[in-house]
Amino acid sequence: MKKITSIIVLALILVSCALESKFSLPSDQFIDKSVIGNWYIEGETGELVITANANNTVSISIIDKNGEGKIISTDAYTSTINNYKIINLVHTSDEGEKLYSFYNYRVDQDNLRFRGVNAKFTDQKFTSNKDLLAYFKENIHKQGFFKKWDGKFSTIK
Repeated sequence: MKKITSIIVLALILVSCALESKFSLPSDQFIDKSVIGNWYIEGETGELVITANANNTVSISIIDKNGEGKIISTDAYTSTINNYKIINLVHTSDEGEKLYSFYNYRVDQDNLRFRGVNAKFTDQKFTSNKDLLAYFKENIHKQGFFKKWDGKFSTIK
């Protein structure tokens, strides 16, 4: 039960702790292939699964030891802003509205790390995709823009 609970907690971290907006960042033209694969958390039995879609997006799911999963996003995509790699999670609110959550990520050797864009960094209300992009470009280098590195996953079980 503890293992399943930790998988559910991880799923909640991925969709609830980062800046959310009904506006999106621009998509890079191609999928960052370095994120594709099965990623494991040391000491856990579940995995984070990232698969490529035909339309230059990725699907992200968390699978527990019994093979049961929670879909985080079916059409996430990557952006690069001022040399920061951003994954844009696309999900739907309880009211059926499309929302975007933003995470900085990096892949080095066999590890994937991510950190959310700090929702508490600003109380600015965005009015367009262009407005959101300008906010990122202006603030992405500032301390506190990102939360601490939330997760570390490995390709090695």
